[in-house]
Amino acid sequence: MHQTRHNQRTAAGPLQRSSTAIPQLISRLILCALVLASGSAHAQLPAGSIDTTAAPKTAPIDPARAQANDALDKQDYPTALKILTPLADKNPNDAHLLYDLAFTQDALAETPAQTTAAEQTYRRAIAADPNYFDPHLALGLLLARGGRLTDAHSELLKATTLTTDNPALKGRAYRALARIDQAANPSAASDELLSAIKITPESPDDILLSGELAEASGDATAAELAYRRLLAVDPQNHDATAALTHLLLHQQHPDQAESLLTGALAKDPDNPTLNAQLASLYEQQGKTTQAIPLAAKLHATHPDDAALTRLLARLYSRNQQYDQAAPSTPRF
Repeated sequence: MHQTRHNQRTAAGPLQRSSTAIPQLISRLILCALVLASGSAHAQLPAGSIDTTAAPKTAPIDPARAQANDALDKQDYPTALKILTPLADKNPNDAHLLYDLAFTQDALAETPAQTTAAEQTYRRAIAADPNYFDPHLALGLLLARGGRLTDAHSELLKATTLTTDNPALKGRAYRALARIDQAANPSAASDELLSAIKITPESPDDILLSGELAEASGDATAAELAYRRLLAVDPQNHDATAALTHLLLHQQHPDQAESLLTGALAKDPDNPTLNAQLASLYEQQGKTTQAIPLAAKLHATHPDDAALTRLLARLYSRNQQYDQAAPSTPRF
């Protein structure tokens, strides 16, 4: 039997929002949060697809392959790498073996050179069997993580045309495509997300993405409905709170945005994204006294963030606390 294993690496990151009224920290934190959220909900990528069923039932299983499978089952990637490397050298056309080696290299990669080695091995697996689904998906995700979105799109699109007995993996390919397409081609991204939902259950990330796609398409009503639907099933979802806040501010509903933020922060007072949004909102409303403690707390946590430094300096100046403003002003 094939062994099923999992890789926790995420696909392409979501769309960044841009607003001159919100410090750079907000966009960065929203992106990181969405990225982390999407990684936990996506179908996971298997390794260990070494095919031990191809041999006759009476033939003994290669002990080295069995050891490699065992190491991969335990996520003992250093041991798996030691076993798989010489096996791949002896079996250069074994697509399943090459995929396992690439997966292991990918899991261990900490440098660009190691990532490149994993990419090359994935490509060797594809060359050995162009119709093998798993390496196309894995290579697409690796390329997407590296920002090579055009190449990633090509591999992921190819994966969606291939056969796999795991609908969750096919769904992950569609979702990764949607993440790549959401900024430049939200219509295509919507179709890809729908394809994923047709074969796998809808996830909170899917609801969030549907709202982002509606927002990118200019359908603010649909976007708001999606964000509120997600908050209805998961009131603690800060990604949805941040997204809905951004939308409400864009629609010139600051009172609703403030109420949403203060309610969320009452339950999670240290959330940096929501604090940054509320500090920025207070600044826009001229509520300097309320904004300063939030900005000061964020600045203490992120002292090298120039946007936060400027925000705090402005707030101190507007509050006539000039002695506090001067040290907060960045020097270039």
